Amino acid sequence: PDGATLPRTLPSHCRRMRSSASPPHLRRGTSLRSALHSGNVQRVIETLTHDDTLVHTPIMTATGCEPPVIAAIQMGCRASVIAVLLSHGGTATARSRCGASALHTLMLSLKDGQISEFRDGCLLHVPEQVAEERTCDLVNCLLQYGADAGERWQGLLPAEMAKRSGKQLLANVIEQFAWRRVQLLLAKHRLAAARSVNKSIPLLACSEGVYEWICCFVVPPLSVQPQCGMLS
Repeated sequence: PDGATLPRTLPSHCRRMRSSASPPHLRRGTSLRSALHSGNVQRVIETLTHDDTLVHTPIMTATGCEPPVIAAIQMGCRASVIAVLLSHGGTATARSRCGASALHTLMLSLKDGQISEFRDGCLLHVPEQVAEERTCDLVNCLLQYGADAGERWQGLLPAEMAKRSGKQLLANVIEQFAWRRVQLLLAKHRLAAARSVNKSIPLLACSEGVYEWICCFVVPPLSVQPQCGMLS
């Protein structure tokens, strides 16, 4: 009614309604850091499900604040954990504070010759053979999500850094992935050329035998040994 004064405090039932309607408290970036330290995939999933913006929030590491993907690599997280970050919006092309790509950051971790990982909050050293297998898994994961194997940092490709660290198998994985990507691209364009009414790409619309030769000799890495016949 006119002239009535408004109460200075809300009735208790209104306060309860406003409180219940408040958004859930958002976790800070440190919660993702803690989940990564645990090495527990499910815990990382739950953290990002609660707040998927954390995958874009820098995490404090020994080198300073780094993107979560870079931080996870530096912590020694497994490929399964990195895959969760990437599937929730993280980027395989993230760069560290020093400008190194995710692949180069992984190669830098090989310099000391010893790989460590966090498991249940404890830092454990991994046997060399197991470490190399897990590093190969990490490389495949990053490449599958768009990491560039042809990018140079301080003048070196990721595969070249792997070779310098004595990890020839790892270098082969990187080179062969890039090689297979070229093969898939050639196959895609050849199929498009075959279906095209306008045969304006004679190289890719060539005979099957000639096309096989193209696939065999388009910059194959040394670790790939295609079975090509001799020209008649």
